[in-house]
This record gives sequence, structure tokens and C-alpha cells, in this order.
Amino acid sequence: MIARLAPKAAVLTLLAAVVALAAGGDEASQLPMHKLGPMARPEYNDVGALLRPEGYERWTLVGTSIGLDYSPAKGADEKLGIFHNVYTQPEAFDHYVEHGEFPEQTIFVVTNNPPTRKEGSDDIHRRGHFAGEPTGLEVSVKDSKRFDVGWGYFMYYGTKGPRTASAPFARQACYDCHAEHGEEDAVFVQFYSVLKGARARRLQAK
Repeated sequence: MIARLAPKAAVLTLLAAVVALAAGGDEASQLPMHKLGPMARPEYNDVGALLRPEGYERWTLVGTSIGLDYSPAKGADEKLGIFHNVYTQPEAFDHYVEHGEFPEQTIFVVTNNPPTRKEGSDDIHRRGHFAGEPTGLEVSVKDSKRFDVGWGYFMYYGTKGPRTASAPFARQACYDCHAEHGEEDAVFVQFYSVLKGARARRLQAK
């Protein structure tokens, strides 16, 4: 049942709300940029393997790259390479932009998308490539209580079928490289132009 206010009472209620909003303007400006509810958290199975994150496509895209590799190119043999799209929770994105650090339970998802092109008289484009369906996911999780170095790293191959799980890689397989070359907090922020740009603009606004 919906309660109905008399016209005079409704006007007074509206005025009170406007006054309260104006009085709390400074406090409201301190609220996070996104108000989307609880941040998505990593989930593990009974043996401690990380369940592959779901719904990350709706998270914040922090940066993209193509062809980044740990090995140098071999002259004419260099190929276009794989597209990588990097996502994190909107709340983790906002926290970094505001404070310059990643909160506990931050998740980064990197998709591995092979370059694709479609040719034919019915296609609008005449050159170039676009990212195809991901063939695998790379995931990192910040959890200082679970991982002694602060971060855990995981790999998932394939995108079809039931939800899968991955055990963390050994420290020397991923973390040591991230710690040495990651620009901030063992994260390759230098490759995430969307995230880094948002942080820079926030600093300029302060």
C-alpha cells in the first residue's frame, strides 16, 4: 500500500529534502564516484583455487594493448600479436584514482583476444583488425592475508563450458617480474592509459 501525503505536507517534505541536501553538500562531495553496491570479491573453492571471475565484462576497462610480449621481436617475423583488455572492479578503479593505491580484494582480469578480420564485399572495413573472442584470461588478486607477497596470479584457458578454477602460480613465475617492473604496487600501471590518465586528472583537480 502506498502512503499518500496531503498537498501541503508533500510541499513541506520536498522543501525539507532540498534544505538537507544543500546542508550536506560538502559531505556528499566526499562520496565515491560510483555507488554500485558491494565490490565484487574473489571466490575460491575448497582447495583454495580461484574461481574464474564472472561478469567482469561490466567492470571498468583500465587499458588495452596489442602485441605486448616478454620476448623481443624477430625482425620480419614479428606478427600483430594478441589484443589484451584489462578490467578491474569499478570500486577498485575509484579507490586508486582517489588514493593512488589499490584496495584489498582488487581483481585485475586480462583477456587474451586473437586479432581478427573479416573481409568481403558486404563488410564496411577494408583494412585493420579487431579483437576476437577471448581464448583465455589472466587474473591477479590483491589479498595480503592469503598471499604472503600481497598478490596472487592465475591463468584460465578457454571461455566456454562450466565455471573453472585455477591454483595460484609460484612467486617466481609472476610476482617477481611484477614487483620489479610494475610501476605501482606490483601493477603494470604504465600500460593502463585509462586508469593512469584518470589518476593524473584527479591529482590536477586537487
